[in-house]
Amino acid sequence: MRRLGSNRQKVSLNPQGRRSERMFGKKIEAWATAALTSSLLIDISAQIPGEVILFLAILILFVVVVLFMLAVRIIQPYEQGLKVVLGKYKPPPLNPGFNLVAPLVTQVTKLDLRTQVLDVPRQEVITKDNSPTNVDAIIYIKVTPRRPTSRSRTTERPRWLSPRPL
Repeated sequence: MRRLGSNRQKVSLNPQGRRSERMFGKKIEAWATAALTSSLLIDISAQIPGEVILFLAILILFVVVVLFMLAVRIIQPYEQGLKVVLGKYKPPPLNPGFNLVAPLVTQVTKLDLRTQVLDVPRQEVITKDNSPTNVDAIIYIKVTPRRPTSRSRTTERPRWLSPRPL
């Protein structure tokens, strides 16, 4: 008589005299052998058409190429790149050449290190002695690296916070 909900294994002898284990009335040997052999994999791949496999391979290759293109950033010799990962600046700055960054989470802002010229338009001004004069100006802007000062290296309290000597 069979009990419902029983997880016990029943042991019986095969016609060849070997011991076989049965669970829930089915042979374990059949599915264990099928799981260990690659016949299951061959059967599954035989069900998928070759066009689908080729399409998936091309799609994966395309995604990998696009991610690689997003990861490579080229910085020109006259530029320097600032790396911002998820909204926060991450030092050190990117130097000229090829740079690999994490795609989709990293933004690179390029700074032009060349001297830039701004032309101020000509304006007419009046001097103290009431004579009109035309003034023209040119502004030169150059980005330079920050030079550490002795004050920025110390860990002392700022001068405005320290008590005054008597």
